[in-house]
Amino acid sequence: MLDLFIKYSGNIENIAEEIGGLLGITLKKQINEFNEDYYMFRIFEIEFVLYGEHGLEDDCGIDFSKFDYQMQILKLRSGEKYKSYNDIYNSMAAFLTEKLSLSLDSHVMLVNNLTNVVLSTIPAIAM
Repeated sequence: MLDLFIKYSGNIENIAEEIGGLLGITLKKQINEFNEDYYMFRIFEIEFVLYGEHGLEDDCGIDFSKFDYQMQILKLRSGEKYKSYNDIYNSMAAFLTEKLSLSLDSHVMLVNNLTNVVLSTIPAIAM
């Protein structure tokens, strides 16, 4: 499973709107059992769930605590053997990592199985 972590001082609504603008979709606002807001959308049999307060501690050399928001990227057809399905899953995750970093001017990190960093961006302002 892939997860995006976003260091962003704005609110979750701004991130949801930015994702919607990038992909031409509307994210659905939901409320979990703890009365916390989160947003989700599905495309190409992949579910994206955006929320704050992930509660993860730093682990495996990854500083999760530095990030304000997390987006889980879930394969809805996890047993799918088609190479093209896996390619689109990985490509969508990398695309969102890069585009959100640029559009939010934020540090965004893509992590696989919460154990290894696949892609980490540096905001333009830091360059």
